[in-house]
Amino acid sequence: MMKSFSNIQTFLENVPPKKVIDDNLKDLLTFAGLSKKGRIFFISSLLTQLSTGIYPRWKHYIFSYQHQKYPFEVLSDWNLQKHDLDILKNWEKRGNYALLRTLKMASSKYLSLIDPHVIIGNSSFDSLYPIITFFENKDSEKVIDYARNLVMNKEDYYHLFEFEEISSIDNYELYCIYKILEEALNESLIYPLLLFPKECLKELSRLDGNSYLTQKFDRVGINYRNYSLFGDYCDDMFFDSLDTEDTKYDNLRIQIDNFTKERDKTKKQVSVSEVIDGLPVYQIQKTKVGCVSDFFTPESKIIDLLHSDKRYRKCHDSSQHIGKVFTDISENIYIVGGKVSANDKEYYYHSWVELFIDGECYVLDCNHNLWIKRKDYYKIYEAIPISKTKVSDMKEIVQTVILDAVFHSLNSMDLNYFGKEFQDCVKKNEKIVSKKAH
Repeated sequence: MMKSFSNIQTFLENVPPKKVIDDNLKDLLTFAGLSKKGRIFFISSLLTQLSTGIYPRWKHYIFSYQHQKYPFEVLSDWNLQKHDLDILKNWEKRGNYALLRTLKMASSKYLSLIDPHVIIGNSSFDSLYPIITFFENKDSEKVIDYARNLVMNKEDYYHLFEFEEISSIDNYELYCIYKILEEALNESLIYPLLLFPKECLKELSRLDGNSYLTQKFDRVGINYRNYSLFGDYCDDMFFDSLDTEDTKYDNLRIQIDNFTKERDKTKKQVSVSEVIDGLPVYQIQKTKVGCVSDFFTPESKIIDLLHSDKRYRKCHDSSQHIGKVFTDISENIYIVGGKVSANDKEYYYHSWVELFIDGECYVLDCNHNLWIKRKDYYKIYEAIPISKTKVSDMKEIVQTVILDAVFHSLNSMDLNYFGKEFQDCVKKNEKIVSKKAH
């Protein structure tokens, strides 16, 4: 992706020439690139500390340079994903992955960065270079430099590397940029969008269906910027293929997913261990699973959906649909809004259905065409329920919030997670809401 910007001549012609960097700054960058053991060895002698100006402190280091002291951390000492730690060990990988991982880290929830911004700028080392700024607390703003494996105070970093900002992109703008890239399927757009985010988003917002690019509030007063960020993409924004390879139960999850999607092709390879209420139960490794599609007749249109990639990203809608369908099987049935693990640090917001049959609780997950004992589902997918709503209660919520109060801007995900809160709010403010809605 870094090479894709080479065609934008107007910027390249005005990139300032690189300056000669003194050895002390090179020592700092060399030090940050070393492993933890390498760093301990590097500054093990007082002579080395004096010559490089790098001194160890508790949980951080001090870089003494031109009669000033600059505290800094090494990014790979943080609690990062396994593949990030692998990337940060190698200077060439750090450079190759710097832009992608910078965007990913700034938009991700797992680090819990306060007010993160991606900054594109020029420095004495590099031009059109990405960093992250964030607040450690209200008085301390810091920089993450992924390619150099450094974390420093913003003022110190800008001074040391003579860094000058070209553009600053906040978390919501990153969300918009991601959606544009996803729809365009054109990675060469990344640098124009990062260099001119506000101009690009303003121009594209004029197109049909793109009003979200500049919208702040929806028609019922919801803060659209935060509302849109919640759950739609969550931590899968700017995902790299590496992000999906380190899940604890990765192999079993892949086997289950492949089987339930290609069941008609692969069922001969997986044995039927038992039959429950006339439905086959298959055994994959030591786990017993069934297919939601087995509940329907072969002529049903939902079969094609459950056996295809189209089933993904429809979990919130499908859980409500399946919940209603399965009320004939069990009255004790719930729509669950929660989250499941995506990799070793992150998660997806996700919805599924839980119902009781003969005293045993099962999960029905349309995203994976899967029904399975709840205890197995929670273990394999590392599922965490956030909100559970009985199907009969959900019908009342839809009637109150969507049909009566005409809040059509709310979707299935909103109702799965906050349905009761919306309902209570409507009932509490019925006269006010009805006036606004009409």
